[in-house]
Order: sequence, then structure tokens, then C-alpha cells
Amino acid sequence: MPRELLKTEGNHQTHPQADHQADRQVLEKLVDELMKDHPNKSILKKLSLKLGIPYSGDSVTHINTVLNTMNSVHLRPRRNGELES
Repeated sequence: MPRELLKTEGNHQTHPQADHQADRQVLEKLVDELMKDHPNKSILKKLSLKLGIPYSGDSVTHINTVLNTMNSVHLRPRRNGELES
């Protein structure tokens, strides 16, 4: 595998696609937690930090930030105009 496709983390290398899958799983957990009637703020902070998303104590602001991040980072337009995840 060409070196430019590998990302070094600690003492091992990972493929960017594997990182994308891991980020997607963390994002799904974050959204699941946000959708709860009483989300756990420490979980929200931890998952947000892991994804590099700023945490807001205001749930509406935080949901908006997460959705905007999903839109701009995790959904890429395909050539036919549909969104690719």
C-alpha cells in the first residue's frame, strides 16, 4: 500500500478509510446520545472532543453543530448529485 494512503498513529499506521469508519461510529454514538430525553453531558463532551467538534452546553446549539459537521465533513457529494456517506 502506498505510504501516502497511510496515516501514522502512535507506533502503528492506519488507513484513512478505517479512520473514517471509526469516526462514523463515534458520530453515530454522539447522535444517539443527543437524541435522548436526558443526554449524558460527559459522554457528549467526550465524543465531541474525540471528533474535534466544539461542545456546547446548550443542546440545540450542540445538535446544530453536530449536524453541520455531518453535512460538511461526513457526507460528500457524488458525481450524480446524491450524497455519499
